[in-house]
Amino acid sequence: MNGYYERLMRQQFHRKPYGRRWRIETALSMLNRSLGSALKARSYHSQSREIRLPVLTHDLMTLRRQQHVLYGA
Repeated sequence: MNGYYERLMRQQFHRKPYGRRWRIETALSMLNRSLGSALKARSYHSQSREIRLPVLTHDLMTLRRQQHVLYGA
């Protein structure tokens, strides 16, 4: 986009609501790629239980990666 519409978008686009959205999108993308994105459970309660393990696994993987970078081991 060049010209009028590009300038208009830059002037009227509010960055504050989208300031951290990229972090959330990145985390969800990592979770889906590494652990899968489909749930087999049908009820809300079962889905909630089923998603806890991949989220916990993702958190542990992230902590391990941070320790690896921090300590260089």
